[in-house]
Formats: sequence, C-alpha cells, structure tokens
Amino acid sequence: MNISSSVSHSAMSSLSASKTSSSSSSSSSSSSSSSSSTSSLEQQKSSIEQQIQQESASNDKADVKQQKIQALQAELQQIEAEIQQAEQAQQTKQTNKTAEVSNNQAESVKSISNESNINSDNIIDVYA
Repeated sequence: MNISSSVSHSAMSSLSASKTSSSSSSSSSSSSSSSSSTSSLEQQKSSIEQQIQQESASNDKADVKQQKIQALQAELQQIEAEIQQAEQAQQTKQTNKTAEVSNNQAESVKSISNESNINSDNIIDVYA
C-alpha cells in the first residue's frame, strides 16, 4: 500500500465513522421523542386506572357507577392501543435506522475496497 492509498484509506475510515455516528445520534433522538409520547400515554393510563378505582369505591348508585366504570375502561383500552401503536412505530423506526446504518457501512466498505483496488493498480513494480 503506498502513501496516497493509506491516506485515502484513513480518510474513508473517518468518513465511515462520521456517517455511523450521525445515524446513531438521529436514531437516539427519534427514540427519545417516541418514549416521551409513550410516557405521557402511560401517565394518562395510570390516571384512568386511579379514576376506575375511585369510582369503584364511590357511593354512587350501582347502575351509575357501572356506566362510569365502563366509560373509563373504554378510554383505558383506547390509550393502551395508542401505547402499543407508539411502541410498534418506535420499533419500526429503530429497525429502519439500523438497516440504514448497515447500508451506509456496507457502502463505505465497498468504497474503501474500490479505492484500495484503484490504488494497487497504480503501483509500479520496480523489480520487474
């Protein structure tokens, strides 16, 4: 390997590391926004569960109590479905980001390999 190929090899390695770093940082920022929306939904879920317990312990008439509890349970199911959707979306984003990072790394390796092949073709064999 001559000096120019060693320099371009280290430059390509730096470029590859830079791409990987930026991809993983964007991945972590998207997962933190997803987890904050999930935590908000989890807080709503907890609040509704407390309301159900309070209503169960209340002195309301049985039919009124049952209606209130059913309404709260329906709302609770809605929030649980939203939590599940948010978690699935987060997993999908993470999978896509991982695939993107893998593709970027594969392209970098291919580029480095091509650069190395080009540079090795330019070496003059002084012993020939």
